[in-house]
Amino acid sequence: MIAAVLPSQARRVRKLAVTLSGVLGLLTLAACAKTLDGDAGDGNGGSGAGSAAPTCDDYADARGPDVAVRFRNDGAEEIYLSTFCNVPNRPSFTLLRDGSEVRLEPTECEGTCGDAQSDAAPYCPAFDCADLGPLLRIDPGATYEFSWEATEVELSEMPADCYDSSKTAENLCSRRVDLKEGAFVAVGSYVTRVQTPNGMGCPCVLTGPVAGVCEVDKESCYLTGGDQALPEVEVELPSAGVIEFAIVPP
Repeated sequence: MIAAVLPSQARRVRKLAVTLSGVLGLLTLAACAKTLDGDAGDGNGGSGAGSAAPTCDDYADARGPDVAVRFRNDGAEEIYLSTFCNVPNRPSFTLLRDGSEVRLEPTECEGTCGDAQSDAAPYCPAFDCADLGPLLRIDPGATYEFSWEATEVELSEMPADCYDSSKTAENLCSRRVDLKEGAFVAVGSYVTRVQTPNGMGCPCVLTGPVAGVCEVDKESCYLTGGDQALPEVEVELPSAGVIEFAIVPP
């Protein structure tokens, strides 16, 4: 009887040993894989978060689809548009979503999360500049158009090791992302009169091949007409691909 039972018991023992060996092998492979993932991520073992962990590339500046922004003078006299500092071909405008202003630029001159990853100086948005850029004059019947990358900025917590050594790591930075599709209202302002101190008019330099559009040096002229509201434009963005202001001066 004893001799008949022992072979069966031995087979069960050998089967259990093989099963345990396989489980240990799988655990060993998993541990190795986790270590390799960590080494590939940060060079010191990492946290083992794998592909789900955010990378610095996730905070790079997005380049949204191009949207044409047009200012058409349908009136009988010239109009003047303010421009952003250091970007003379970009008249200022504002987008509203559900009645609230959409952040198109960082609120301060530290730039975006993408700017913080390089040693380059960030672009300084208009409201942080000492002055606005040149004025653009649009004559009656003329249209000025520029291409705008449809992006907005939102505050994000970027990992400290993504900051360039020349930049100070902050708790939050302005992350530039694609403009979220939706209904917007585009608004802004323009000026109807400018003049020189001696009343001789303002010299205006052509900005390019666009007829009826030129650039006024705001240092040699002053505004006399006051701000006028641009017509409100309701538009689906970025799918519409265009924002068009049809302006009729009062």
